Amino acid sequence: MGRRFICDYCDKSFPDNPINRRNHLKGVQHQQARKLHYDKFLDPKEKLIIEKAKKPCITFRNSGTCTYGPLCKYSHITIEEIRILEEKSNAELLASSYLNHLTSEVNIDNQINILESKLISRRDKQSNFGSTQQFHIPEGIQLLYLPPSLSLH
Repeated sequence: MGRRFICDYCDKSFPDNPINRRNHLKGVQHQQARKLHYDKFLDPKEKLIIEKAKKPCITFRNSGTCTYGPLCKYSHITIEEIRILEEKSNAELLASSYLNHLTSEVNIDNQINILESKLISRRDKQSNFGSTQQFHIPEGIQLLYLPPSLSLH
């Protein structure tokens, strides 16, 4: 039995030889499936840049469908979707700038100083209350089977 090529994008298999593989990889269905797969991993900023660079698709705008689908060289995105993508990209930008602020040296030094002051105040409170406590064992309790850490020796 011969080897078969299995395309992960299209979920198709066919006899593996250079001609069949080349024809499949150049096919419209494969290109659409591949583009749809990789478009899932675009972040909003990249997708917004790509879509803004394209002109609007007249066929899609008039009829709501386009025969080329995701392979169309024109944009199928609406104004509302552009606004949503802009909001998402701005939110990611704000989140990354906030993360940069949190990891800056000045902020880290500030956090270290706060933690040191809390540690010092906790240590002072413990020394004021007496950190060693005396426990009294009631009479009648046998101390035969205590672990070494709890024995009185």
